[in-house]
Amino acid sequence: MIDLYADGRHLHWDPKVGDTVSFLWLPQGVNTPLGKRTTVGQATVSIVGPRAVSVDFDVPGRFLRGRLHRQRINVVYKPWFGKVWRVSAYVARLDF
Repeated sequence: MIDLYADGRHLHWDPKVGDTVSFLWLPQGVNTPLGKRTTVGQATVSIVGPRAVSVDFDVPGRFLRGRLHRQRINVVYKPWFGKVWRVSAYVARLDF
């Protein structure tokens, strides 16, 4: 069970490998221009660790435009000396 604080709200999340989540992916962090933001509708939780929850999702290829490649990012993490889980800077509007 993860106690997560986001947008001033206290949320509880019990992630399991294989669960699906959706979110707005910001490839360049908070400085991502509007045209580069991607809505990920079906991301699969792949790793649930003691300090991070990672998800896998498909994105269009950079060089081979017709193909998709697998991307893995941490959606939430826990800082080394912190007690509160945080949402990654590369994620906005996380729905689980």
